[in-house]
Amino acid sequence: MGAAYIDDLNYSTYNFGSAGDELGRDELFANSSDGSERTDFGEAAARRFMGVVAADEEGWKTLSSAQQVYEASGLKAFGTERQDLGLHFGYGGAKVHGIPDEARIDGIHQQFKGAEEAKTLEMEKAAEWRKFGVSSGVGAVVGVGTCSGPGARGRRRGRNSSPSRHGYRNRGD
Repeated sequence: MGAAYIDDLNYSTYNFGSAGDELGRDELFANSSDGSERTDFGEAAARRFMGVVAADEEGWKTLSSAQQVYEASGLKAFGTERQDLGLHFGYGGAKVHGIPDEARIDGIHQQFKGAEEAKTLEMEKAAEWRKFGVSSGVGAVVGVGTCSGPGARGRRRGRNSSPSRHGYRNRGD
């Protein structure tokens, strides 16, 4: 359906901010292959429609192909004698071509969102275990190092030492 109305969808999106009449929209889209007048679906509605259709791969292929054919034939119809209008037509066509592309990107992102979130969670868990292992290893080394030093078992009582209130102290101090 979108491919059949690709000319009307282009016509509708060229009315951004209701400026289509001021931009000469009717003159740009006057050369219809079937001689019919264009239908304005509204810029926002046309964008939403193309976005919903193109989020799916088959819909994107259909709209994208139709847009390429429509844009190429439209540019050819303007020829060299009306090149300025052809440039405006090409600008509008490029904008319309971007709508399905952006929708497909969003569709792919949504399709793989669950798998992406699961992979991120798995990576976060692995990172936490590595962090735990490193901090435990450092803690064990520090703990062993403080316990195995010269004063780890208290000072040895020599013949010149006597107990004091705070531990053992040499009498000569």
